Amino acid sequence: MNAKSVPAGKKEKVSADFMVLTVSELDLLVFEALVKQGAAKKDPKQKSGYIITNKIKAHSNNILPRVLNTFGKKGWRLTAVNKMECYIFEKVGKGVSLEYLVATPPDLDKIGMKILQDEGHLKLSGFEGDVPKVEVLSPKDAKIQKVLPRILSKYAEDKWQLCTINGPQLYFFTRSIA
Repeated sequence: MNAKSVPAGKKEKVSADFMVLTVSELDLLVFEALVKQGAAKKDPKQKSGYIITNKIKAHSNNILPRVLNTFGKKGWRLTAVNKMECYIFEKVGKGVSLEYLVATPPDLDKIGMKILQDEGHLKLSGFEGDVPKVEVLSPKDAKIQKVLPRILSKYAEDKWQLCTINGPQLYFFTRSIA
């Protein structure tokens, strides 16, 4: 394969199959998007820091899709995340546009709990603050090996495909834009 790496900050036109975006470059794009959304402002005490002014708009599953969609519309699919250094994208094809969805473990937990509850494998018995009190009625059916594929299938029903995971924190999905 004749893959070339393209630094995300480069403006020159290069034919490539892969693109690498550093964490610093992504942080800058996120900050710009947060400012546009009215969710952050520059921190006057830090050279490159910012202050979150709207936690809901700034949540990763709200802001990251906005940033990643700019790449998806150009046909770039996130394929890997090297947590400390970079995000790696692959060109999916000429004329293909993608949109992104970013899910957190609590997002997946809600779907998994609903599946298990609907099937009688889990009983919700109230809340302790924001934390649900649950009783697992069938531990063998509640194992991650059984539940996670079904959670991912729920996303697939809406045409979302898992493209990569950033450690235990974020699940990145894409789907084609018509």
